[in-house]
Amino acid sequence: MKKFLALLLTLSMIICFAACGKEKATGGIPNPIKSYESLAEINEISGGKLSAPGVMGVVDTAYNIIEGEPLVAEYKFTVNGYECTFRFSPAYDVDICGVYGKDGTAFDGTTAGEVQYAEVEGYKLSRWANIDGQYVFMIKDEGTMEQETFEGTTEELMSIVAPGMSNAEKQAFYDAIAGEYFDKTSERAVAEVESCDGYVSIEVAWGSSASEVRQWTMTATLDEDGLLSYNDETVVDLVFNEEGLEQETVISENGSGSFSYSEETGLAWTGSADASCVDCIFEKVE
Repeated sequence: MKKFLALLLTLSMIICFAACGKEKATGGIPNPIKSYESLAEINEISGGKLSAPGVMGVVDTAYNIIEGEPLVAEYKFTVNGYECTFRFSPAYDVDICGVYGKDGTAFDGTTAGEVQYAEVEGYKLSRWANIDGQYVFMIKDEGTMEQETFEGTTEELMSIVAPGMSNAEKQAFYDAIAGEYFDKTSERAVAEVESCDGYVSIEVAWGSSASEVRQWTMTATLDEDGLLSYNDETVVDLVFNEEGLEQETVISENGSGSFSYSEETGLAWTGSADASCVDCIFEKVE
């Protein structure tokens, strides 16, 4: 069960969220509100990824599309007596929260950069955007919830609706690709991929002779575009003698680049800054 849901179930300070449908229309969001039977329906219409809690005791669910400009998908649910509202819109430049303060709606202007937070007349709100559109999450707590707790809840929600894989799916991917690889292009380079908590550690070694090896080390994470990207690459030249490592020379540090991966082709270093490495395709050694 996700941390977000555990927080909602255990926080006794949260009081019921007043249904925004009882407020006046907000930020240019007109009625009518059209009801649907499932999250899948409103997500298909809006292009969002509003997510249902995976726990027992979820009641009073409602799936709405607020029609007009902008179009807004709205998911309402009650857990253990507490009501929450989660909204999505493909529009970035209109506040879709539905909560008013003395100076208008809780947020101004376009969603950009980091997540935004607001507190208006007993409501705690968060707003963020990704490549899909804009999300808003709201709780009416009358000022009783710690801001740190609310921000933690928001971060968990951001992870749930993030484009591409969830954090858990990414970790499973990292675990699956871990292992030793051999470059079928040069037939002189090998790679080792280690699965870590939230990233992979990659080490590539290319032997130029029996005693000389160039080594690349980096940590990479899976981006929304499907690439394993890194920005901490260190390149060293290693010289060995009969007794072992004799000399280590640092060639460069903090380099950037990326790998692509597929089960069919393996680990391709197409994003290498080194022209001699861009054709490397590493096959996993079983």
